[in-house]
Amino acid sequence: MSHSFGLHVVAEGVEDLETFDELASLNCDLAQGYYMSRPVKVDELRPSIIEAEKKVNESKNTSTG
Repeated sequence: MSHSFGLHVVAEGVEDLETFDELASLNCDLAQGYYMSRPVKVDELRPSIIEAEKKVNESKNTSTG
């Protein structure tokens, strides 16, 4: 219903892969929760994001050849 109004659907409190996959099958646009990351201190956030970006880029590189 939200999509029909041009809105994004955001799920909060996602704690496991099963829930994440179910939300994806229901066309949920964004999700957050312990499944993705436990809360982190501000000074740990930037290094955490950089590390996650590296993993994403490595994954893209290995899947494309």
